[in-house]
Amino acid sequence: MRARSQRLHGLVHAVSVGRGRGSTAVKETVKALTPQPLRRRALYATQRRLVFSEPRPADEELMRELRARFEPEVVKLSEYLERDLIKLWGYEDANAVDDGVR
Repeated sequence: MRARSQRLHGLVHAVSVGRGRGSTAVKETVKALTPQPLRRRALYATQRRLVFSEPRPADEELMRELRARFEPEVVKLSEYLERDLIKLWGYEDANAVDDGVR
């Protein structure tokens, strides 16, 4: 998950932990008026619906460009680490698509 808005995430976090005068006052007021289980559910619902979202899918064209650009470095790193990063990171599949093999 990723934060939709760092500012909104910071605001929700500040109010939930009571940082700063304004957020402390809001937290204390909410705490006095609502039971803890309700506050907890409201916080989780707010985070789930407003603050966080699923990451967007990667742009396939951009991924192909990046693989083409960095393949020589990945080959060298594979040799240095003595690990097959080409296979591990799916570069062989990208080459098959680019060469029209697939």
